[in-house]
Amino acid sequence: TTENLKCDIEDNVAGTGVGGRILDMLKRQGYQTSSNSVDAGEKLLKGFASDNSPVWSVSLKDPIGLDRYSSVGPNMFDLVKNLNGVGSDDDSFLGSTWSVMTSKALFEYEKSLEYAELFDSEEFDMGHYPASLDKLHNRFRSVAQFMKMRSVRKVNREVFMLRHDGFDSHSESKDVINKMFEESNNAIKTFVNEMELQGIWENVVIVMGSEFGRSISPNRSGGSDHGWG
Repeated sequence: TTENLKCDIEDNVAGTGVGGRILDMLKRQGYQTSSNSVDAGEKLLKGFASDNSPVWSVSLKDPIGLDRYSSVGPNMFDLVKNLNGVGSDDDSFLGSTWSVMTSKALFEYEKSLEYAELFDSEEFDMGHYPASLDKLHNRFRSVAQFMKMRSVRKVNREVFMLRHDGFDSHSESKDVINKMFEESNNAIKTFVNEMELQGIWENVVIVMGSEFGRSISPNRSGGSDHGWG
């Protein structure tokens, strides 16, 4: 739930998540931090507005080429950057928000192009950790790939948030849960092996959280319903 991500029951630091706040504290101590979402949203990762720490999106695939050229001639990226650059005091809230999100998306895209080239290099090759049809495996693989490039990214403390969907089983829960746990175990085991290979496993913490509780008594379909009370 949202409370699991925020850890702020009384809403004392509204708009922030526990991961983002931890990173902001580390940043204030001089560490180089990064907050990263792997198909998992930003609630846990948002820090204090005053620290201005963005949440980066970690892609599972190589970036798709965008049309850089407009019908008017100049480089499209430069044109969009100029249109969404430094604003003024009388800009609307909607306009400012649009500009911030557009600028962030372009910056992330250009960084993803840079990283994609490095992923193909011998130094950061992940051929020993191939992608698969399992989404959780691929999400952990992307995390491992980014962690391997931490020196290039100039990061020494970071949080990655992943998600694993499909536990909301209202029928045949036993078969579904067994399958989900098997996927989780295999993905985590492969990730741990990679962390050991990189020599950083002793510096990695994996935290798992549940979306919500389930009823103890099964329903008539052999599943479980949402917990209450």
